[in-house]
This record gives sequence, structure tokens and C-alpha cells, in this order.
Amino acid sequence: MVRLRRAIVAAIVASAALVVVTVAPRRLADWLWFRDLGLERVFFTKIAAQWILGLAAAAVSFVTLFANAKLAVRGSALKNASPGAPVLRDVAAAPSFRRKLADILVLPGCIALAALFGLVAASQWRTAVLFLFRTPFGVVDPVYARDIGFYVFTQPALEHAIDFADALLLFAALVAVLPAYVIRRQVVTRKWWVRVEPRARTHLTALGAALLLLWGLRVKFVSLPGLLFSSHGPLVGASYTDLSVRLPAFRVLATLLVLAAAALAVAVRVRALARLAFPVGVAVAGFALLGAIVWPAAYQRLVVQPDELVREAPQIAHHIEATRRAWRLDSVSVRDLNEARGLTLQDVATNRATIQNIRLWDREPLLQTYGQLQSIRPYYDFVAVDDDRYWIDGEYRQVLLSARELNSAALPVRRFINERLTFTHGMGLALGPSNQVTEEGLPLLFIKDLPPVSTVSVRVARPQIYFGELSNDYVVVRTKQREFDYPAREGDSAVSTRFEGKGG
Repeated sequence: MVRLRRAIVAAIVASAALVVVTVAPRRLADWLWFRDLGLERVFFTKIAAQWILGLAAAAVSFVTLFANAKLAVRGSALKNASPGAPVLRDVAAAPSFRRKLADILVLPGCIALAALFGLVAASQWRTAVLFLFRTPFGVVDPVYARDIGFYVFTQPALEHAIDFADALLLFAALVAVLPAYVIRRQVVTRKWWVRVEPRARTHLTALGAALLLLWGLRVKFVSLPGLLFSSHGPLVGASYTDLSVRLPAFRVLATLLVLAAAALAVAVRVRALARLAFPVGVAVAGFALLGAIVWPAAYQRLVVQPDELVREAPQIAHHIEATRRAWRLDSVSVRDLNEARGLTLQDVATNRATIQNIRLWDREPLLQTYGQLQSIRPYYDFVAVDDDRYWIDGEYRQVLLSARELNSAALPVRRFINERLTFTHGMGLALGPSNQVTEEGLPLLFIKDLPPVSTVSVRVARPQIYFGELSNDYVVVRTKQREFDYPAREGDSAVSTRFEGKGG
């Protein structure tokens, strides 16, 4: 048993070390990135929220799991058997090593499960932060008359909290049953029946009551608000069937679950009521099936669909009103333009700058043209064409431009040295007016080629592109390996460079 205990401790320590070794480099890289952007506060807020939430969840999980496990393994079944109850031969013959095995598994098992619960809870840090810093919208929904902020900030937090508690109670029951009652033989199966000792029955009944109460809270705080997010064809929101059938059915179901939880809680003390557990469970499950699933479907088919437009009219009106308010369309002022006036030479002269910059090129075909004319090498790509405006030769001009980025996947030789040390950046851009073409019908380019050559007053001082839309992987700079900058104009040689920036 000592060797088994040491092996379990060693496995837990090794797992923790593996997690640290895996996560630490990623955290360090994230911290360097946020620090470079001047947003360290955002990074540390995230880290603090994750650690606080994860440690709190792990502590609650460990206390709950360990308390249930110790309660289950404490004492023997024979000492707690009811007077006159038959003694099970399997219990009497249970070897001592089973009890020792249960005692050994409790602590490391609870620690491992608590760590898992902490990691899962830490991943929901954003939901917790939004809940803590929630703010009202000043608008209420038409069904429950709650502020919209409840559904954005509070309801997701309640849903995650209930999910956490639900999973925790299920694992608590599992921790109690497997290492305690099964190993110590307080739950014994026979061919046609299962024998549960009184102590185990009391414990499991209490956990069942807590689960039923939690399911009632789930219906109240998750299922009922969730009706507002249901989808019905092109519309999203509570339908006529939801409001007429599912809403009262869910309320009745929540009440039944709470009453069932109370009945089980009483059954823990009053042994005669324990027989009600099965029929109460069947009644609740039957109502959940009929009232929340079967009856709404039948009502929708037989009552709503024959006159659907009339019955759904109020819900459609709510949908339209909410959509207009969400897009701020309810505050748009509408005016009729009745005056029609012709365009004069004076109008053209007054708006000369605007008219001369009307965009003629479409971005998609222009992107393909840039790729055909200005890629120059197969490992360069143009990803997107953007609009911008610059003062060019004394005129304010609208231009279309696209950066020439490095596509490491198209390198002729893909090795670590090439991808990480040598080919580290893109080079330059293609820039031209939005409304001019050459004699051949091609786009006119103010800036082009490698290295970038400009025919106008705008110049490119630093054409290297280390951060772009294709820069989704890391490179290592300032090494002894020279970085490829751009191909030389003559021969197969290349011009090299060295990273001189401060970012990254």
C-alpha cells in the first residue's frame, strides 16, 4: 500500500509538472506580446481572473468531494446496519485491504478531480468578469420584464454556475459510490436486486435531493430564460407555443423538482417515505416528457399552425422592435426628398476633389491583378486590397493598396532555418490610384516592384513586413543567420537585412 501511495503522489506531481512545462512558454509569449502593445493590464487582469476563479472552484470542489468521500468510507456497514437487518456475507468477508485501498484513493482522487474542476472553471473567466462588472441596458424584455443586461451578463454566469454545481454533485456521488460503497461492499448487487446499506442509502438520498433541487434551479434560471433564445424559422425568440405551453410547463416542472427534492430530504429522516422516491421520480420524468416536449409539439401542430400568422403577430412585432432597437434603427429620422435639381458645371467644379477620386477598380479582380503583376516570387502573396487616402504631389488622393506578404508555405525548401531564421518577413506593397488605368487597361501603380520604387512624392521608408495578415507563426531574428530581404535585380543573389525594430 505504501508503494501504491507513493506511485499515486508521483503521478500527480508529474502531471502538474507537465502542465507547467506546457503552459508556461505560452503564457510567457502572451505576456511579451501584451507588453509590447502596452496592454499588460489586460493580460494580468485575465491571469488574475483565471487564477482566482480556478483556485476558488478547486477549493470548493475539493471540500465537497473530500467530505463526501470521507463520509462514505467512515465506519463499516456492519456497525450502521439497522436492527434486525440480515448480515450480508460479502460485507462480513470483506478483506481489510479493500478498506485500505479506499482510504488511499480518497485524497489523491479528490485532489485530481478538484484540479480538473478548477481548470474548467478558469476557462470561464470572461463570463465571471462580465458578471462582476455588469451594467444595465435600460431596456426590458417583453416577456419577463427583465433588463436586457440580465441575459448578457447574469444569465450566462448562472448557467455556468449551475453546470459546475451539477457536475460537482454527480462526481461527489461517483466518489462516494466507487471507492467507498462498492469497494467496502455497502452496495451489493444480486441477480435481480441491489442491496444498499442504511448509511449509504442516507448519503446517496441526500445527494439525490441536492441534485433535484439544482435541476429545479436550472429550469428556473436556464430553461425559462432560454425560451427567449429559441429559433423558429427566420425568427429568434419566444414563440406563441413557448409562451402558452412551455412557459407554464417549465414553471410547474421547476416546482415539482423542488417538491421532489424536499420529499427526498424528508425521506432521509423518515424511513417510511423512502418508498416514495421511485414514484416521485417517475412522475417528474413523465411530466418533463409530456409537458415540456410532447404537448408543446402537438399544440404547435394542431393549434398554432392552422392560424400561425395571427397567433405569432405579437411575437413578430417584438422581434422587429428588438431588431430595430439593437441596430439603432428606431432613432433614424426619415425625410422625403421631393426637390429634384440637375447637375451643373458649378456643382462639378465645387466637388472636383470628390469626383476625381470616385473608385473605379473593384477590389477582388484588382487583388488578382496585383498577384499576377507584383508577386515577383512564388513565396510572396497579396492577401487583401484596402482603401486609403494620402497627399500625393499636393493633391489629396484616394488609393488602393495591398501589402506583399511572405507565404512561408510556398517556400521552395521548407526547413527550420528557412522558415524561422532566413525568410522572416514580407516586402513592400503595390499602391495605385483608385480611378486610373494604363494604356493596356491595367491598374496604374504609384509604388511597385522589389525593392519598392515610387513614382510620386510618397515613399516607403521601411518596406519590411514582420506583422501582417499572413504572419500566423513565429520567426527568430537578431541571430547569426542573415535574413533574406529581397531578390537582387541581377543573378540569383539576394539582399539580406537584420531586424531593427523593437516589437515582437
